[in-house]
Amino acid sequence: MAEKHNRPQKYDAVLGNQAETPIDGVVLGGLEGVKSRLKSAVFKAQTSALREALKYGDVGLDLVFNATQSTEWQLQNAAEKLLIQNRTEPQFQQKILNSNPWLFVDCRFTLEEHSDKVNSVAVSSDNLTIASGSNDKNIKIWSLQTGEVQRTITSHTNKVNAVVFSPDGKLVSCSSDNTIKFWDWQRGKLVNILEEVHSKSVDAIAISPDGKIIISSSWHIKVADLLNGKEISTLEGNGYISSLAISPDSKIFVNDSYDTIKVREFSKGKFLDWWKLKITTPRLLKGHSGKVNTLAISADGKTLVSGGEDKTVKIWNLQTGELKQTLAGHTGKVNAVAISADSKIIASASNDKTVKIWDLNGGWLLRTLEGHTKVVRTVAISPDCQTIVSGSWDKTIKVWRANFSN
Repeated sequence: MAEKHNRPQKYDAVLGNQAETPIDGVVLGGLEGVKSRLKSAVFKAQTSALREALKYGDVGLDLVFNATQSTEWQLQNAAEKLLIQNRTEPQFQQKILNSNPWLFVDCRFTLEEHSDKVNSVAVSSDNLTIASGSNDKNIKIWSLQTGEVQRTITSHTNKVNAVVFSPDGKLVSCSSDNTIKFWDWQRGKLVNILEEVHSKSVDAIAISPDGKIIISSSWHIKVADLLNGKEISTLEGNGYISSLAISPDSKIFVNDSYDTIKVREFSKGKFLDWWKLKITTPRLLKGHSGKVNTLAISADGKTLVSGGEDKTVKIWNLQTGELKQTLAGHTGKVNAVAISADSKIIASASNDKTVKIWDLNGGWLLRTLEGHTKVVRTVAISPDCQTIVSGSWDKTIKVWRANFSN
């Protein structure tokens, strides 16, 4: 039988209808063939077309750049990687950079002053300061600009489990010494202490954006008036509670309950008296196959992100409870998640020693940050959305910065 030299290959584009390609059919080549294969439903055909497009000068490059904006995450990632690997000219790198700054991330500093595991990091609202808490019982204050330690606060008598900056600029910490402490961190001065709220280790805290409520967890959840420290409510937990988050409008708060997320709302009495505040019966979000370790709510209040021992990050519609996406990629349990203030990226920290950066809207993985040598326990994103800070059980903190063109 004669060889069919004119038969198209597996991923060639062919002009014609959907009928079987005739023996003498014409294979569509050149730039038009590239454009046609980019529209294919077959991913291998698309990636083949991307590689070929680079042969066609500026017109081909535009096709690859257009693919970096695709809603198909596999095609987008393939286009971005191809450009990074093959086009090192400054003008092309800048174009890629403008497309997605989080594709280029450098570790600017490794901070090494803690003598034990780092459990928590937070970034101040002016993007100038990092606070960290450790098993060494200390809180350290660092310059985000230089990486230098500016102050060490040594008041807790057991490990520091969490640190957060309050809306009025104070630093708040909680500890296994059963206390919550409020600091004038610039001077290292203790300004308030809640020491009778919990009878066991305080493991997580969240402060409402309006500055009125502090929620803390141990084996129970305590809701207190931040202004006078008086308890409003005690909520029963279902075992160890590791994460809390409050919505930007201060009306919703969430907590983990083993493999379930509880969503509660605050509602006030008819006289609008603060002490008439009620807490509604929780809505339950189920989707994780193991314990939920971490929660974060987006700045627009629409999205909840969770991470757990099932090694996944999940994206939820906070208003409806719908599970929108599951992000798989970590090979160890997820310990912490953070959402950027512009609601564009998620950062997740894991037992697999990495931090992963995800596109919040598309759900695709942008970068994996490697460098820690042990469990990454905590992660934060600066308010200006340009820096990620991670803390690890290797006793270090790493400062990662995206290469924003501006």
